[in-house]
Amino acid sequence: MTCAVSYTRTLLLASALSCAMAGGVMASGGDTKEPRQMYWEFEGPFGKFDQPSAQRGLQVYREVCAACHGLKRVAFRSLDGIGFSEGEIKALAAEYTIAD
Repeated sequence: MTCAVSYTRTLLLASALSCAMAGGVMASGGDTKEPRQMYWEFEGPFGKFDQPSAQRGLQVYREVCAACHGLKRVAFRSLDGIGFSEGEIKALAAEYTIAD
């Protein structure tokens, strides 16, 4: 047997095996189940937050992180989203000096 015939047989055998394996995969295509949709309270960037945890996070930021890092793009009015009342937000904002 020559080298070309051996190569051709190997190529045909590899093609037949790959077709047989692909047929088995395609045959099971209708039997697959979709994953169940789960609902998470905190899903998405605008989801529900654990308010006490978020308020503690703000406290940690003010006591530790604010010495080096700023929150220029966070408005005081957005603090109502983590459970602060209007009076608490005004008291917090009064502690800061904002340049116009």
